[in-house]
Formats: sequence, C-alpha cells, structure tokens
Amino acid sequence: MDAFLAILPRFLLSALSALPMVFALLMAACHLRRQRPRAYLRQVAAGTVAGITALSLLWEYLFADGLAHSSTSALIFVVAPVYTLLAYVATYLVALLAGRGIAASAPVSGITRLAWLAPICLLAVLLAGVVKLAHDSYGMTVAERATSPQTLRDLYAASQRGEADGFSVPLFLAQNPNTPSDVLLALARHPHASVRSLLLQHPKVPSEAVALLANDADPDIRARARARMQAIPQQPRSTTPGAHVAPGI
Repeated sequence: MDAFLAILPRFLLSALSALPMVFALLMAACHLRRQRPRAYLRQVAAGTVAGITALSLLWEYLFADGLAHSSTSALIFVVAPVYTLLAYVATYLVALLAGRGIAASAPVSGITRLAWLAPICLLAVLLAGVVKLAHDSYGMTVAERATSPQTLRDLYAASQRGEADGFSVPLFLAQNPNTPSDVLLALARHPHASVRSLLLQHPKVPSEAVALLANDADPDIRARARARMQAIPQQPRSTTPGAHVAPGI
C-alpha cells in the first residue's frame, strides 16, 4: 500500500495530460453525429496537437528504459498537463479562425471521418506509457522501501527476467539497507557501472562483492573497492590453545 501511495501522484499527473485529448475526442464524436464538419475538424486538430505535445514532453519518462527518477525530473509531470491544455486551446483558436471557409453544417466526407484516428492513436500510446510508468515506478518504490529479504529477492529475479526495470530496480536495491547479501553479491556483476558503484556505499555489502569490485573494469570503482578493502581492520591471528609462546629476548 505504501508503494502504491508513493506512485499515485505521478500516475494521476501523467493521466491528467490525457484529459484534453479525451475531451477533444468526445466533442468530435458529438459534432460528427450532428454533421458539423467545422466543429468536428477543430476538435480533431486540437486533440491531435495536444497529444503530440503530451508525448513530446513525457516520452522519455514514460518509455525510456533505465530512467532514474528524481525530484527534478518529476517536475515534468506537473508541467505536461499545463502545456497540453495550452496546446489544445491554442490549436482550437487557430482552427476556429482558419475554418471559416468550411460550411458549418454539411455532410462529413468519408476521408474526413477518419481524421479522428490521429488523436485516438496518440491517446492510446500515451495511456500505454502511463500504465508502463505505473508498473515500473511500483517496482522501483518496492526496491527502495521494502524490508522483507524475500520480497527483494523476488523483485531482483523479476528484473533479471525482464518483468521489472532492469536498471532502476537494481539501482534502488543497491541502496536499500535491507537488501540481502546474496542479492548484493549478484549486483556486483551488474552491467551498469552506477549500480556497482552504489554497492560500495552500502553498509552491509559482503566482502566477496568488494573483492569482485576490486577487479572491476571501471578504474574508479576498482580504486574505491581496493581502498575499502584496505580500510577494513584485519582480524588478529588467533593462537592455538595451550601453545607455548617464546618469551622475548
């Protein structure tokens, strides 16, 4: 439930960007039914431009793999609905001025009827991205906040199978203090250097993982791992019980 509440604001804001397109499609359907080609084309044009605007702003955040979400990047989810609405209004006003030569009430031709497919396809792509965002964000939130070792193991396995984000989930697992040692050891072999680098800041990273990172291909990670190995205090050698220790001369 905590993970769901954490992703809910971003999910709602990204879904809010689709509202001008939904409104445009509903109004276009209404005008098409009443045979009002001028009003119909205005709504289609406004909905199409609004969809292009929304996808242009949100594409990287909805579909890019390996996106590490931050408070700065999250601002786009606040800005996108505003710009999408402005694009809708501006296009509607331009179409209102440009469409004066079209009859206000006339039969809508067959080709013109297909114009509504443009905004509806853009809306479908946007909603698919919103669903993907919710899925990926949920996995990242669980990776960041979960306390159950088995839950974290299952999530890591899901990221390996492609059922969860293969970069962001391991990135947050490498920072979660509750991540079990076997997962941390596996993360030491992760292909992304940023994931391996974060392991060196983990308070419970196993010595085997540090030893692997001491031979890492990245020179910075390699140097930091070797420095951490040297900083670990050496355990004193234990003497065999009953063994005779020669007195100093």
